[in-house]
Amino acid sequence: MKDEGLSAYHQRHVKQGAQGVFLRAIKGGRIASGSVLVIEGLDRLSRAEPIQAQAQLAQIINAGLTVVTASDGREYNRVGLKAQPMDLVYSLLVSDKAA
Repeated sequence: MKDEGLSAYHQRHVKQGAQGVFLRAIKGGRIASGSVLVIEGLDRLSRAEPIQAQAQLAQIINAGLTVVTASDGREYNRVGLKAQPMDLVYSLLVSDKAA
């Protein structure tokens, strides 16, 4: 799935694009736990307010998925965040930068 050209700032990628389809598939249990979502960077996941961006990231992680950022190779999942909780703080700072 790709959302090229759809604004993350205005949430078009969620409302009209593939990310919205992906998030609904997670809610519907159609994306298997253990799957991996690769994104360019966390700022590409959402440009919403940081609390909303964190909620989207949490929804994905809490469904058992791993988010990998291609720009820096970081991985975000439940096991990793439990071991390194500061990664959650980092993700929030990146989300705030994008807003």
